[in-house]
Amino acid sequence: MLGHGAISDFAISDGGTTQSVLPDYSGIGIPPAYPIPPPDLANERHHRIQIARSTTLAMAGKTNNVLQAVTLTASTTLTVMEHSLVGFNSALLFMPLTANAVGTDIWVSDIAPGTATLHHDSDAATDRTFRVVIVG
Repeated sequence: MLGHGAISDFAISDGGTTQSVLPDYSGIGIPPAYPIPPPDLANERHHRIQIARSTTLAMAGKTNNVLQAVTLTASTTLTVMEHSLVGFNSALLFMPLTANAVGTDIWVSDIAPGTATLHHDSDAATDRTFRVVIVG
């Protein structure tokens, strides 16, 4: 049975409003993971608090989506992207990070657990780099 105190990274008290203390993120590197409530807890009140906080974070855009940089393979029309969270139902969103990446058309095929095949035009540039957001 869970008592009062810290659960995940949040403090839960018996009364009043306790603000969540979330990790700072400068936008560089791997973003922090935000807590996900377990499916069930013996203490229903603590469980409801965790669900409410997760919902609030999700509404504020904190949904644990993955950011990854991908550089397209030069002089070919195919690049394989690997990440453990890529799956059949994933959506991949691409944002060009270099001038040579702007205007490059990408379409995705052959999504399998951990990999996605990216199709693109052939270009000798070695710096066609994108930030990829993996959702789902």
